[in-house]
Amino acid sequence: MYMRWADLTLEQQKPLDHKIESAKAAILAGFRASKNRPALAFSAGKDSTVLADLIRRFFPDLWTQLHLIYGDTGVEYPECVKFWRFIIKEWNLGAGHTLPDRSAQASHPCGMIHRRKCGIGL
Repeated sequence: MYMRWADLTLEQQKPLDHKIESAKAAILAGFRASKNRPALAFSAGKDSTVLADLIRRFFPDLWTQLHLIYGDTGVEYPECVKFWRFIIKEWNLGAGHTLPDRSAQASHPCGMIHRRKCGIGL
């Protein structure tokens, strides 16, 4: 959904119930648009946690279809990794955990795993 800055400012001033209803509508639209099993890239940060919790609370039937994927780049904050492990147990998840391709890391000129480009091209 595209929103201009002025519209975003107006949306931020609306009550929480309105924001939750808007989020629920967007979630449903996302599930309806999915032609395959839906997945959520879950970082254990605030945004992906809130999205996962909204789906879990308001759409329990969709929640059972959702696959959470935690992408572990090897440089995550320890608090996020700890929270991810807590969420798996707390919500009884069968979730995926991806790790970086170490061969890609080894072949990168600076030898680092990156969240962002380091400026050295492959």
